[in-house]
Amino acid sequence: MKGKKNIVAGFLFLAAFMIYGFILIYLRDFAPGKAQWIAEYATGKHFESRLAHVHGNLFAFINIVVGYLLLRLPIGAFSAKWISWLTLAGMLMPLGILTEVMFGVPPALVLVGGISMHGCCDGLVRRGGRHDASDCTRRKNLSTKRGHTVSARPGSDDERDGLLGTITASDSYRLAYEDIDFLASDDLRPLRMQLELLKPEHALRQQGIGSTVVVFGSARIVSLEEARAKLAECDAQITDGPPDTHMEQERAAARRQLAHAHYYEEARRFSELISRRFQQEHRRDFVVVTGGGPGIMEAANRGAFEAGGRSIGLNITLPREQAPNPFITPELAFRFHYFALRKMHFLMRAKALVAFPGGYGTLDELFEVLTLVQTGKMPRLPIVLVGSEFWSRLIDFDYLVEEQFIAAQDVQLFARVDTAEQIIDVIQNFYGGQTPAHDAGA
Repeated sequence: MKGKKNIVAGFLFLAAFMIYGFILIYLRDFAPGKAQWIAEYATGKHFESRLAHVHGNLFAFINIVVGYLLLRLPIGAFSAKWISWLTLAGMLMPLGILTEVMFGVPPALVLVGGISMHGCCDGLVRRGGRHDASDCTRRKNLSTKRGHTVSARPGSDDERDGLLGTITASDSYRLAYEDIDFLASDDLRPLRMQLELLKPEHALRQQGIGSTVVVFGSARIVSLEEARAKLAECDAQITDGPPDTHMEQERAAARRQLAHAHYYEEARRFSELISRRFQQEHRRDFVVVTGGGPGIMEAANRGAFEAGGRSIGLNITLPREQAPNPFITPELAFRFHYFALRKMHFLMRAKALVAFPGGYGTLDELFEVLTLVQTGKMPRLPIVLVGSEFWSRLIDFDYLVEEQFIAAQDVQLFARVDTAEQIIDVIQNFYGGQTPAHDAGA
């Protein structure tokens, strides 16, 4: 940058010198009797002024050429030498004639001035050509900061290895698919979503999964054995110790868990029944798929595991990490970051949906499927709500019909049952005892 500033300063100096010469010509010949001088100029008089005018234009043209060369040519020792000599010629040719004709200045004085300007221009050009050394210096300082001390002109193998090591260790040199930081950037979100769509689909095809049955339900429902053990522990602590309000609340919660534990057992038994019936050798239909977590999800995966069948778990990363339950088939355990892609995989092969009592997550997934079926965005499939009392109290579907928020036929999109056998009957009646066709690609 400093070299460029010096070159610009040199050109400004030359321009000022030209302007000064033209002012002198104007004051001598143009100002007094200007109109008469123009008339005489046309007839050939004032030959000296015309000659000075011609050489002035030549002077300007040569300096334009010099400027172009300074800006366009690579600055080196050879080009610097010839550019500086061209500058000298451009000065001496017009100035020698101009000063002698107009002012009577000896040409020797012009020569001395030209040589001086030659030295100045030569120095400016060479100063501008120092970028190679400064670039090496910057590279040396950069390498030193990175822990590699090398000379400006590496010659030894160790110095070359140090430079190459700096390059290969750079983040920019890493292969794109190996750069985790790059893959995690906002710009790559569409690619990450595509990967979450493709990876499970690829594995499901490899495992030959034809159709699935989705099981939703609360992650807080525990098995009958665990609920009984928890209640017994609370009873013992209350009996042996002084009255404690907190312990009374824990015992009330344990009793409620015990009352809900039968849902765990029904989910476990349903999964075992459907897995034994449809997962025969070389046939993987109605494979149970869950969210892969605890509670009802664990119960469904456990039933398939105990039947010797396979089951799928679609886990998801949450602020409080949710670990997969141990009963998922290892080759069919997947983890998601995006809820939308997880929901898509729940339904891509689904031929039935079974919803046990649950909270926001269960309701979200249930009503999304109801909406897709109601609007014709997906083919109709059996939707079974397990726990007639729970669902009747939670949602008054008849009230929605009375208020005309849904149509009367919309209530026929689902069935309410209480046992595993009733779930199997609903699915069997829907398909008329026939295994549905595979259309995972739809």
